[in-house]
Amino acid sequence: MICELWTRWAMLPFDTLAWWQAVTGRKPPEWSSPNEVVLEAPFALLRDFSTGGDDVAPTLIFPPMAGHASAIVDMEGQSQVQLCLARGLSRVYSFDWLGATRQTNDVTIEDRMAFIGKAVEVIAGERGKVNIVGNCQGGWEASIWAALNPERVNTLILAGSPIDTSVDINPDLLPLIRGFQAVGETATAATLRAMVAFEGGVHRGVSQIGFFAMMHPAAHQFGHLRLYNHIREPETVARFRQFYDWYFHPVDMSGALFRWCIPHLFVHNELYEGNLEVGGRRVDLRSITAPLFLLAGEEDDITPIRQQMHMANVVGSERVEKYTTPGGHLGVFVGHRSQATVWPQMLARVRELSDS
Repeated sequence: MICELWTRWAMLPFDTLAWWQAVTGRKPPEWSSPNEVVLEAPFALLRDFSTGGDDVAPTLIFPPMAGHASAIVDMEGQSQVQLCLARGLSRVYSFDWLGATRQTNDVTIEDRMAFIGKAVEVIAGERGKVNIVGNCQGGWEASIWAALNPERVNTLILAGSPIDTSVDINPDLLPLIRGFQAVGETATAATLRAMVAFEGGVHRGVSQIGFFAMMHPAAHQFGHLRLYNHIREPETVARFRQFYDWYFHPVDMSGALFRWCIPHLFVHNELYEGNLEVGGRRVDLRSITAPLFLLAGEEDDITPIRQQMHMANVVGSERVEKYTTPGGHLGVFVGHRSQATVWPQMLARVRELSDS
């Protein structure tokens, strides 16, 4: 006992230093799977992870775009990319949303729709179909593109995507949303312009990170303290570093896109209501007829279950499968439980429908 206590006391400075390095030594997140960039724009890349030929429909992943790096869909040991490949979807691609700059702060939803269209042409040719996996806010963007181009969609997975934003609004956001609804379009637009101008013409990813962190401060504090007790376990330290390298690496959103999506999608719920227009075309979710797979987190307080599942009420798809998984928002995409159970089921269904 005395020797054990002496050893712990002697190692205290070294453990403390190792812990401090782990909690402060951030670096940019990395994609864990081999890939090649096959299409570029100033605001996005298209990454190719394919391992097979043309006998299976390609799969295109839309990562979340809420202030964090796109690499979350390919984190070591928790990779959607690897899940797809393991289920025989051998042609896998993912967008990599780049942080907005002063040169790209005017990128619009129409610009992004055009880039997505080019990506699908690269992946599937002029008339081929793709499997789409939409995560979080990448899911509403995927849904918009799918509704405008239903003939190009083989299957559609939405995970933790805010579609019907009129229900179960987060209490922290409710006063802001209700305020925008009350003051009208002119005042809302002016307020959003001021917010973007204050942030230098873009919507800062650090603002999003700060909001999400304040929603669950105790969880982050406990995680940092818990790390100290496991500081001599390399795998635990590596997982901690990987997560927080991603979590605290902010990615800015185009100011123009932010000013557009807040009123149209979150204040007036136009996508779900069927009133949304993009590039002069009405976005009608009923035009989506491809098999649809919906996944929501049972404790997700960022995109509650009903915001996701109500998608089934407004599409033209005859085949709609609904899934839930324990855990919160991030667990929907990269949680060990969801990736061990629900994701393999969905992707197996997609593979059955993907023979060229």
